[in-house]
This record gives sequence, C-alpha cells and structure tokens, in this order.
Amino acid sequence: MRKLEIPEIMKRHILWIKGGERGQPADLSLRDLRKYKFDQINLHKAKLAGANMSKCSDRQADLSHCDMFSVMLDGADMTQSKLDHADLRGAHLRGVILEGASLVGADLRGGALMLGGDAAESALTNAVLDHANLDNANISGPNLAGSSMYHSSMRGARMEGTNLSDDNLRGSGLDGAILKNANLSNTNLNGASLVGADFSGLTLKGTDLTNADLNKTELGRANFNDSNLTGAQITFTNLARANFKDSTMVGTDLSRSWTYLTQFEGVDLSGVVNLSQEQLELSCGDSDTKLPAGLTAPAKWPCGSDD
Repeated sequence: MRKLEIPEIMKRHILWIKGGERGQPADLSLRDLRKYKFDQINLHKAKLAGANMSKCSDRQADLSHCDMFSVMLDGADMTQSKLDHADLRGAHLRGVILEGASLVGADLRGGALMLGGDAAESALTNAVLDHANLDNANISGPNLAGSSMYHSSMRGARMEGTNLSDDNLRGSGLDGAILKNANLSNTNLNGASLVGADFSGLTLKGTDLTNADLNKTELGRANFNDSNLTGAQITFTNLARANFKDSTMVGTDLSRSWTYLTQFEGVDLSGVVNLSQEQLELSCGDSDTKLPAGLTAPAKWPCGSDD
C-alpha cells in the first residue's frame, strides 16, 4: 500500500470533516511537516503524534482534539489557533507563539513516545501565551520559565509542580487553579485573580503580587520571601506556616485569614489592614516585627520547632 503524500492526506481530511465519502481523518504521526503552512487549516481530530512542526505557521488553525503526543512545535507560530482538548503530553514548545490561542482542557503533562529514551517534560520556556485560554487544562510539571501569559485565563487548570518562574502573568485569571509545589519565583502576578486557588507548598520568592486577589486561596506553607504584596487581597485564606520574610505588605488585607504559625519574623506589618490581635497571637514574629497601630506583640510568640 503506497504511502500517501501529505497534500493528499490533507485533502482527504478536509473531505472527512465535510462528511465526504472519500474522506478520512489525517494521520501525520512522525512526519516531517516543517516546510508546510497550516494557517487556518482545519485539522480537528488529526493524529500528529511525534510529528515535526518546528517553526511552522499554524495561525488560526483548528487543532482541537488532536493527538499531538510528543509533537515538535519549537518556534512555531500558533497565534489564535484552537487546541482545545488536544493531547500535548511531552510536546516540545520552546519559543512557541500561542498569543490568543485556546487550549481549554488541553493536556500538557510530560510524556514520550515509546521509541527509546525516558519520558520528558513538556517545555514551554520563553513561550508567548498572551490572552490565551487554558481553562481546565492539565499543565502539571512542564517548564514554562520565562514565558509571557499576560491576561491569560487558566481557571481551574492543574499546574502541580509547574515551573512558572520569571513569567509575566500580569492580569491573568487563575481562579480555582491547582498550583501545589509550583515555582512562581520572580513572576509578575500584578493584578492577577487567584480566588480559590491551591498554592500549598508554592514558592513565590521575589514574586510581584501587587493588587492580586488571593481571597479564599490555599496558601499553607507557601514561601513569600521578598515578594511584593502591596494592595493584595488575602482574606478568608489559609496562611498556616506560610513564610513572609522580607516581603512588602503595604495595604495588604488579611481579614479573616488563618495565621497559625505564619512566619512574620522581621516583617513590617505596619501597613497591613484588617489584621486582628487574635491572628497575631497565632503567628510567629520577633522583636523586629513591626505591627499595625493598635496591636501589641504577644508576651511570647507561639513559635515551636514543629513547623
């Protein structure tokens, strides 16, 4: 049986999409597609596992529900493309442009084709995902360091252990996202909405959380060392054993948050709003902790070794 040429495969796929008799879904697995353009092409449900699409132009392409396991998309332009529910496990996405793209329900976990070698993480380093929609996507584990996700939506996304360090997430929506043990060091989350997100065990060292909404967020044991929390809303939140060393907390709202053994040693809390005496009595501080007007340091800070 002769191996169909790529243009013929594409033609038959379009016929299949339209319900034509001679149509059949495209199988481009392991093919070298680097010299082809896929702008505005409908490849819905196509098989692209292991294909090489590096530096391809896929602007406004429909790649929803595609099998793109371990696909190579390094440097590809996927502006405004549709990747909803695509299988992108183990995909190579370094420097990819996904501005305005939709990845609702996409799977970006690690993985590898069974061609020898170990499973690899998906890599989205230095990618552009501004205004992208990644709601409910599975992005657990990939390396997104240095990427731009300005005003992107990641509501309900699973991002456990994901490296988001040095990213631009300004104004992004992460409500209900699961970010356990993720790394957001030096990340810009200015004005981001993180309501109900799970940040337990998260590293936020040097992170800009100015005016961020962290209400009802799980922040137990989170590390806020040297972070900027100016104007941040952190109400009705679990802050047990969280570390705020060297953080800036001017206008930070801590009303009704749980501060059991929260580490405020050496922190200037004088500009914090809605911090109660009861919350203070539960937290950890020292002689260098500066308090808001009207509050007094506990006779003995309740900080033990069991933290």
